[in-house]
Amino acid sequence: MRDGAADKIWNTSFNSLGANVAGAGGLVINNSNALVLNTLTSGGAASVATAAGDLTLVVNPAVAGDLQLVANENLVIPTAGLNHSDNLTLQAAQILDGDNTISITANNLSISQDSAAADAILNIDADTLSFASSGLNPVVINAQNLSLIHISEPTRPLYIS
Repeated sequence: MRDGAADKIWNTSFNSLGANVAGAGGLVINNSNALVLNTLTSGGAASVATAAGDLTLVVNPAVAGDLQLVANENLVIPTAGLNHSDNLTLQAAQILDGDNTISITANNLSISQDSAAADAILNIDADTLSFASSGLNPVVINAQNLSLIHISEPTRPLYIS
């Protein structure tokens, strides 16, 4: 999309999408069902949400500003991990990848996970982490470069190293 200087809001019902916004404007995608996000490039902030179903990332989004990813069900990230150089917010029933060893790098990271069905290992490289999770299965957080951590709703076993 050209002329990306102004913020864009898209209300969509795609099954699969690739978006490239040239310019510093932000992009908000509100999708009514599950979505496979093939690519996402934006010179500004971006937010992608599914009202029903999974949000699956094929590759890392290339977003210059803050990035928010919200899945009504599962957020599936690339097996190699999710890397973002700014603020990153993830909200989903559970965050998955190909091997349940989830690697995430961000400046400031916020994770809200409603109910992980499987044990999860989160390899986190961030300055700050805000983490909220419910469910019964354990979560292990291997933290690197973390200067501040905030944990809320610890209803499940949580291990931090």
